[in-house]
Amino acid sequence: MSSTSVIPEEVQQKLKHQFLVIRQQAIENLVAPLKDGDVTNLAAYQQFAFQLLDEDSWQSKQSAFILSQHLIQHSNEEFVNKVVKNGRAYFEYPEHRVREAVANCIGECAKCGGIDVYYAVKDDLFKLIQQNFNRDDDNKQNDASGAASLAKIQENKQKQKQQQHHHHHNHDHDHDHDHDVGKIQENKQKQKQQQHHHHHNHDHDHDHDHAHSRKHDDDNKEKNGAQSANSDASNTSQSAPEIIKKSQELKHDTEGWKCLFSAMKTVERIIVGLETKFEKEVTTELLSLLAQSTKHINRFIREVAYYTYAAICNAITFEHTLSKQENDKLGEQLALIIRDGLSDNWSQVRYASSHAVRNFFALIPDPDSTDAEHDQYDNPEKKKYFPILLPPMCLNRYYVAAGVRVYSLETWKLLVGNNGRKFVAEYMEHIQSFFVDQAGADNHAVREAACHCIAELATKIDHNAVSKYIPALLDALIGCFKDASWPVRDAACIALGDFVSQFPDESINDLPDLYKLWFEHLSDNIPSVREDTALALGKILRCEKLAKQHNAEKLAVEHIKKYINEVAKQKSDDKYLEQHMHSGGTAHPDMNIKFGEYENVTLFGVAAKRVRDNDPALHSGQQVYSCGSLAPKLKKATRSGCMDHGFSRDRQPWEYTDGCVHLLKELICANPTAQYFDQFVPGYIPNIASKRNFAHYHELQQTIWKCVVQIAEAVGKRKFKMYLELLLVPMVETLECNNRLAMNAAGNCVTFCNKFIGSKFFLPRLKPDQLQAVQNSQFVQL
Repeated sequence: MSSTSVIPEEVQQKLKHQFLVIRQQAIENLVAPLKDGDVTNLAAYQQFAFQLLDEDSWQSKQSAFILSQHLIQHSNEEFVNKVVKNGRAYFEYPEHRVREAVANCIGECAKCGGIDVYYAVKDDLFKLIQQNFNRDDDNKQNDASGAASLAKIQENKQKQKQQQHHHHHNHDHDHDHDHDVGKIQENKQKQKQQQHHHHHNHDHDHDHDHAHSRKHDDDNKEKNGAQSANSDASNTSQSAPEIIKKSQELKHDTEGWKCLFSAMKTVERIIVGLETKFEKEVTTELLSLLAQSTKHINRFIREVAYYTYAAICNAITFEHTLSKQENDKLGEQLALIIRDGLSDNWSQVRYASSHAVRNFFALIPDPDSTDAEHDQYDNPEKKKYFPILLPPMCLNRYYVAAGVRVYSLETWKLLVGNNGRKFVAEYMEHIQSFFVDQAGADNHAVREAACHCIAELATKIDHNAVSKYIPALLDALIGCFKDASWPVRDAACIALGDFVSQFPDESINDLPDLYKLWFEHLSDNIPSVREDTALALGKILRCEKLAKQHNAEKLAVEHIKKYINEVAKQKSDDKYLEQHMHSGGTAHPDMNIKFGEYENVTLFGVAAKRVRDNDPALHSGQQVYSCGSLAPKLKKATRSGCMDHGFSRDRQPWEYTDGCVHLLKELICANPTAQYFDQFVPGYIPNIASKRNFAHYHELQQTIWKCVVQIAEAVGKRKFKMYLELLLVPMVETLECNNRLAMNAAGNCVTFCNKFIGSKFFLPRLKPDQLQAVQNSQFVQL
């Protein structure tokens, strides 16, 4: 029976569609009867798969291998062998998506066909891996990968400028000599011919390498990058013929590896398919190749290498491999390699390594015991690898990438159960050393996670286990507190609050530096940093020894007195409007300066943006952010570093007031019976809450009304009611300020006050217009 008569024309066309999702859906629908045991059309499907393979488009070829992958489990050995044979022919196919489909298909063949599939393709795959493991044209000056890429490019540009300057100088000197004019023109003509020849060869090589990249998006980036580089090279070569290296010769770390990734991916899928059948094939050659791959410059190669380690850990058994005397070093070698992956700079590599470490510990069996009191997690065979693997596993529980973080938390629970604190204290020497090292890592996300982990040591681990390492841990945190990346500073700020409050005696020598840092950060540009700094100081204020004997309380009061009214110095935004009009901007007659330049016009239910949001002068040349997070991609700092990182804008007066409100809340909560509520709340809060003539007033409003709720809870009903009327005026005004975040904060505060002192006492305090505003607000729940 012909395959074309069995498979509807519509389905055939879908299998050749340009979009993968359409083809996958068609394949799923086509093979659905096979899953129910109906193999009537199996032969026709097999025939059609090979027909797709003969089509010209790569989409059809990809569909052929995806369809074959679904058919293999229902097919005989003859079909499996034929698929393997065709797969080998496509190991070096130009389109990487076809090669990846081949890898998955060969893996399914190994699962159903056994170890013979591996033997059939082993030599081809290892040859391809060895041939493409290094790029032929790589050398120490010709690599644009890693953190040093920008420096290399800048260094090359500097060389180009020097060459240009030298060339122009010589040209001007030689211009006076008529007999050299012809020689200059001859050199220029030769240079143009060489340039044309270079472009022709470069385009040909680029087209060849373009199809072998890891992802389609990377392909486009490489193509655009090469075109841009060619343009730069053309301009440069006209003025500097003797430049030794051009910027277009620098290659990204994911470019130019041809079929290396797909070959390694095929090996990984084979091991996954074979499982324990592959154990005897875990040879020194394979392990050596994988060990080299984990150090590869291409992050995708490192990723697939660690997935292969995860597959190997699932394939080998403790009895036949790890427990043998001749393999007594294998376990330690695997642990050290996996540790490096768990500390890799790329999240995808960490995630693959997280799979490897879970499978590694899973292959070690727990001892059989009938004793009910025996702890199954206290396994000596596993614990001997804890000094190596426990530190990075512990840190990755706080890693910024959610996939790594969640998977690491699950692995941690599976490995240690409820013994996490005990094991961390037991291996504190190794763990604290790793945390300190990671606090100085190049990756800001790693430094942030290290700060969280160090804070955890202070709050959750036995103090006797931590105390001897406090100087090194404090130095690491103080260095991070000076970091150029604000999430790192934020995490370090909180960690230092925990650490110093838990170890006051050991931290006394560092208090002068810490006080200076904390009070500086109370006016930081980042709202969360200001808030968390106040929280950290709140922990210090709750420690009586630090608050009284070491002047924390006195310094806090002095800071509040000095800066809480700084918002009065905040310039009105009408000055910005004047500057905007002077520079050619258009005046907006509906502009309401009182509400931070919001227009009264509403378009399609959404408030029109402020003028400042569309001013190019305010949004050009701004901070560059790291991919994968919202954090600025900035340099790390050390304890000896300075506070001025050169990236933050000048602090606004209202930001000083905002930090002081946070600090006042912590001061009153730490000392609810002291005079600070009477001293600061009635005299300052109503006034600063009425200040609304600047663009970011709503952020200050949110801070005020959130803090008022916590202050009221701390001092109690009786004391709070004394000054409630003073707070009601700005509170109700904020309900009508047209900024939803500020309105929500004020609404929550009104709702709290009504519930806290009772509606019988609260509502009568409102004037008629205030009562109407409260009742009409969607943010108030009476």
